[in-house]
Amino acid sequence: MATLNFTNVRPYDNAGIRNRRIVTYTGPNPYVAGGDPFTPAEVKLKMIESFGGANGVVASNAAFTAVRIVLYDYTNAVCRWFIPNTGAEVAAGVDLSGFSARVEVAGI
Repeated sequence: MATLNFTNVRPYDNAGIRNRRIVTYTGPNPYVAGGDPFTPAEVKLKMIESFGGANGVVASNAAFTAVRIVLYDYTNAVCRWFIPNTGAEVAAGVDLSGFSARVEVAGI
């Protein structure tokens, strides 16, 4: 289950026929192979249509010295974390709790 913080911004917004949620998403500890569960219900939606724009988000550590790419797997409702310089998915068991990103999620 994703670790989300709704208190950093005004998290709810209606944009036309879509609802938007803005949250700070903190990485899991430990990461599970295949992705971190991130369901529409966690962001109070019935269906996620966009996660951080078309191409996912970049999460960074607090010092901005390391980054990870986070892509949403719509079929499996999970966030998959990748290492940018290798393109490899983060290994199972890795602690990603030091990485976070502000994410805009849109859907119905």
